[in-house]
Amino acid sequence: MLYNHNMRIFLLIVDGLGVGSQPDYSKYDSEYNCTLDNISVIDESSTLYKLGLLKCCLKEDNLVSKSRFYRGRMLTIFNDFEYGLTEILGNCVFDKTLLIKESLITMLKKNDVNYQFVTSRSECGIEGNIVDSDCSVLYYVKSFLDNNDGVFVGEFNDFAKAGLSGDTQKMNESLSLFDKNLGEFVKELKYNDILVVSGNFGINPSKIGITREYSPILLYSKLLGGSKVLETIQGNNSIALTILDLLNIYPNSNSLISDKEKQKIENYSNILKNDLIASGFEKVLELRGKDKNKQITNKKVARENKIKTKKAVPVKK
Repeated sequence: MLYNHNMRIFLLIVDGLGVGSQPDYSKYDSEYNCTLDNISVIDESSTLYKLGLLKCCLKEDNLVSKSRFYRGRMLTIFNDFEYGLTEILGNCVFDKTLLIKESLITMLKKNDVNYQFVTSRSECGIEGNIVDSDCSVLYYVKSFLDNNDGVFVGEFNDFAKAGLSGDTQKMNESLSLFDKNLGEFVKELKYNDILVVSGNFGINPSKIGITREYSPILLYSKLLGGSKVLETIQGNNSIALTILDLLNIYPNSNSLISDKEKQKIENYSNILKNDLIASGFEKVLELRGKDKNKQITNKKVARENKIKTKKAVPVKK
């Protein structure tokens, strides 16, 4: 296997989570829009706040974020669900007739990396588990965290669904649910796990439509730490390229993780691997010791039995 069994990567995509219009928004929208300006619960979303989401909206706060935070600029000219997700998974599509099928998912499959893709969007064209709500996606996230290694990709659609029906209350509820569960999830991550939270376009609930906005990209790792600086990324495909780089499948210059940081992760993983091997050897030696003691005991018992048998044999006259 090429990938590191001691490292797990979680990519959680919240459909419609936009943080401000891109420079070319006028080709798509009549006015500037920031989706999160329509959401009152964002100020109470403690986990997303700590990870730097408000900074992605260009809002000032004095908190040093626990994650790296970026504004991802969508490159594809198609502003919808399918192409927003397609770009995050690795492809920037500029012509619908040339939709490339190679993606993060296909690369993981090709390289025998254990992965799971789960979405609450019923019309998603990617092979995986299609569920009825974000609650079900959260269930799969927790199950993967408890029982698996590899890569988990989850698409949350309740926020966008509510926005496209103009229901800001349900938008608040869905984001609050995601934030609460994200907080519990972060606590359970291992030291060298990687978490990426992203959006893929924006929503204007008052106009009821998709807007062309920057995507927040929050990259969290207990090992690598957070950041104070907001960076703008040209292309949401940098997310997939980062994951493929971390797995040593496709090292590239578009990765959000530097070579030095990647080496730090690999070194830590090797320590875990060596500890595991060492503990395995200790177990083997322990078992061998037990077997040896058992053999000594058996030989002693056999010798004593032999002596007893000799004593019991009658002497011929």
